[in-house]
Amino acid sequence: MPDVLLVDGGFSARPLKQAAEALGYCVHTVGINATDALAAENPNHHLVNYSDVRALTELITRLKPSYVIPGCTDLS
Repeated sequence: MPDVLLVDGGFSARPLKQAAEALGYCVHTVGINATDALAAENPNHHLVNYSDVRALTELITRLKPSYVIPGCTDLS
């Protein structure tokens, strides 16, 4: 199953996560707030500040996702 990285952890990105999963992707999410909706419900959530380009680049390099999908809010 190919991986995608959804750069968001908030509830507004839930439809993007669900759509990617329906297409057969393993969805990783990222965000610094551990209490955000996707952070709390996704075992593949990474507590990384995605506005830190270096930290996000390191995560992408480690995960090697097929796609990186921007979220719906702020700096994602």
